[in-house]
Amino acid sequence: MVGALPSAEGPNTQMLTWGTPKTHEARSLAVPPFLVDEIDELTKGLRPEDLLFPARGGGVMRNKNARRDWFDPAVLKLFPPVEEEEGKTPIPSVNFTPHDLRHTAASIAISRGANVKAVQRMLGHATATMTLDHYRHLFDDDLNEVAARIDPFRDQGEVVDLATRRTAT
Repeated sequence: MVGALPSAEGPNTQMLTWGTPKTHEARSLAVPPFLVDEIDELTKGLRPEDLLFPARGGGVMRNKNARRDWFDPAVLKLFPPVEEEEGKTPIPSVNFTPHDLRHTAASIAISRGANVKAVQRMLGHATATMTLDHYRHLFDDDLNEVAARIDPFRDQGEVVDLATRRTAT
């Protein structure tokens, strides 16, 4: 992982540092199958130390340049401005940042049934509590839905039928 730290050259300059994420632990990345072929194509001929998404001129892609070069235009295409003023840079109708992609990935994983521990590992959170603190509103808490999900196991003999058990004794 790459991070930016203030440089000794002054308060408005930064130097890049390579290292582990802020938790200092390596992370695994779950890649959905629909992206595997595209990533395989992108990595052909790359060495392990090469960047998968370098900057336009090579080297590390910095947030400011990535936003200017591809992220902001993509957001603008998806969320066109409500009003455009002549001579001003158009502003998307929705405020969406690169960090929002992290929340989007977590939201999609949760909506598809990922358990809290899997989402915790995906995001690099230290604890499942931290994940729940951020995303608890997305986890299904409908007890009727839980009961409905358990119901099919009755016919498979994997859940004890208490009514039958009580009448048998």
